[in-house]
Order: sequence, then structure tokens, then C-alpha cells
Amino acid sequence: MRYRFEPFETCLQLGRCDDALKFAQQVLTATPGVEEMYYYAGRAYEALDKLPEAEVHYKRAVQRNANYAEAVEALANLGG
Repeated sequence: MRYRFEPFETCLQLGRCDDALKFAQQVLTATPGVEEMYYYAGRAYEALDKLPEAEVHYKRAVQRNANYAEAVEALANLGG
């Protein structure tokens, strides 16, 4: 699922944020450091109104890849 983002998008659109978090953690356990997984975890936390956790995950995504525009924008939108 490392490069399959549809399940994350679907979970988030359906409000199944806990599933998105579970999937992201599974990928990170198997392949640590995948910036997209930090981004999707951040989106899920943001949707759950857990903004400090969202900010941490967006920051990790940006630390892994400073050119990841979606993560940079999401972090900026949180004020981070």
C-alpha cells in the first residue's frame, strides 16, 4: 500500500479516520519513514480535530521530504 493512496482518500472521505490511521501505521511499521503515511495520518488527525497530533505528523512528512507540497501546505494551514 506504500504507493496506493486511494484507500486513504476513501477512508477520509467516508469519515473513517481511525481506519486511515491504522493503515498508515501498518505501512510505517513495515516501511518506516514514508512521508505520505505521515501526511495521511496528519489528515486523519486533523479530521478528528486532534490538531497537535496532525501538526506532528505533517512536520514529519515535511522533514522526510521538504518538497512535499501537500504536507507543506497542510502544515502552513495549521500555523506550523
